[in-house]
Amino acid sequence: MIISHRLKYVFIHIPKTGGTSVRDILTHNNKFSCDVISHWDTITEEQFRSFPRVSRDLKCHHGVRRAKEYFDENNLDWDSYFKFSFMRNPYDLHVSNYHYLHQVVGKKNRNTEEQEETYKNATSFEGYLNDLKRSRAGFQDIYIRDEGEVKVDFIGKLETMELDWKRIVDTILPKEIITEKEYKIPYLNKTKHKHFSEYYTPELTNLVNKACEMDFKVGGYKMS
Repeated sequence: MIISHRLKYVFIHIPKTGGTSVRDILTHNNKFSCDVISHWDTITEEQFRSFPRVSRDLKCHHGVRRAKEYFDENNLDWDSYFKFSFMRNPYDLHVSNYHYLHQVVGKKNRNTEEQEETYKNATSFEGYLNDLKRSRAGFQDIYIRDEGEVKVDFIGKLETMELDWKRIVDTILPKEIITEKEYKIPYLNKTKHKHFSEYYTPELTNLVNKACEMDFKVGGYKMS
């Protein structure tokens, strides 16, 4: 989560949807006036002291429910801020998340207990998908819905990220202030894998359809 009080926007970071790239731009280009940066799960006390904009109250992947609580706790007007997020085709997201577990989580020295448990159960793609009910890994709607309703103003898509990101920039910044080169998406934290369609059997497709029904609905994605 990234918050700018000066430009009045909130970025809700759904895992594996291009959010690391967005976070990088928002936090490294001063024109985006980033005031609050959420912390990552394995942050150390030394890192907290080194990065004063990093919030102790907000985690990187906190959703709108916690964001609204934070706004209430700090007497901020949630409704006056532009809230945005990015989603991804659920079939593609789960392939990416599965490979992320093996390419990143499995090689890190420090992970959360939940990451370790999910990685342990992901010995195969089928095993990863069968563990979804427990892990809730890769579910997207839970970050942007509260009380049964979507609580963000704009949902971009990873599949049309450059176009959607431009729409967001045009909303939060006057056009004459920033150039297209300055807000170009860097595409960070990508995992390597084949096209997602090569990973699915009819049974695995049906499993994702049932587990992620709300993600398909909220994101406007078609089920296979």
